[in-house]
Amino acid sequence: MMFLPETPRFLIKRNRFEDAAKSLSTLRRLPPDHPEILAELNEIKANHEYEMSIGQTSYRELLSNKSGFLRKRLLTGVGIQVFQQLSGANFIFYYGTTFFQSAGIKNSFVVSLITNCVNVVSTLPGLWLVDNWGRRNLLLFGAAGMFLCQFIVV
Repeated sequence: MMFLPETPRFLIKRNRFEDAAKSLSTLRRLPPDHPEILAELNEIKANHEYEMSIGQTSYRELLSNKSGFLRKRLLTGVGIQVFQQLSGANFIFYYGTTFFQSAGIKNSFVVSLITNCVNVVSTLPGLWLVDNWGRRNLLLFGAAGMFLCQFIVV
């Protein structure tokens, strides 16, 4: 992360437009005065100005009854993270070696290493699926798969 440039959106929020152009040109591998860079910077700037025109909000306002739509989005995101924790994936990644060893597997480190490698390698197809299937469809498909696996285990 130390070698990556700061995001253009962050730099525009800090009124550092020249730095944002340099950052975006580095990310897109185009010169800072390229029409695509300028168009994208103008879009980011317009989006930022629109967000500022709406006004500032607080966490109290987010959780109030007035912002039902935003609250629903917040609770959906929080709920996904909560249920991801309940799926047990982090347990396997953090305590897999100990768990596999106590389960009687001789090469528990190797099994844990394989589990972690499968997780890393599965990231790229997962990103491709998010782009092609969409988040909602992929979430529903994953939930159905987890339900089926849980049903088989029980």
